[in-house]
Amino acid sequence: MKKYELMFILKPELDEQQLADYIARVDGIIARYEGTIDKFENWGKKKLAYEIDNKSFGFYYLYHLSCASALIDELERNFKISDEMMRFISLRLDKKALEALSKAEQSKAAAAQAQTAQYAASVSAEEPESEDAEAPAAAQEESEA
Repeated sequence: MKKYELMFILKPELDEQQLADYIARVDGIIARYEGTIDKFENWGKKKLAYEIDNKSFGFYYLYHLSCASALIDELERNFKISDEMMRFISLRLDKKALEALSKAEQSKAAAAQAQTAQYAASVSAEEPESEDAEAPAAAQEESEA
C-alpha cells in the first residue's frame, strides 16, 4: 500500500454536526476501500490565504493514509461533487517525504520533551522551602519585637 497525504478545507458556515457527519463520511469511504488512517488532524477554523467564493475562513483537515490509489480516486470524486468542500489536495508521499515527516515528528517530540523538562525544573525551583528553614526567620522576628 502506498502512503498519501490528503488535506481539505470545508466551508466555514457548517456547524459541528455537519462537520462531524462529513468526516464520518470520509472515514466510511476509507474503511470501505480498506485504507488505514495513519494520522488525522483537525486544524479547526483558519483564515484562508486568499478568498475562495467570497469566504475568508474554512475548516482545515489533514489525513495521512495508507491505501490503494482507487481510494484516492474515490475520495477526489466525492470531494468534487460535495457542496461542503472548498478545496482539497492529495499527494502521494515518496521516500524522501516520509523521511522528512519522520524527522519532523522526532524533532517535535524532542522539543516537547525538552519543554516539559524545563517546566518541571522551573516548578521544582519555585517550590516553597521547608518549614525548618522558616522557623529561624520567625524566631529572629520575635526576638526583634
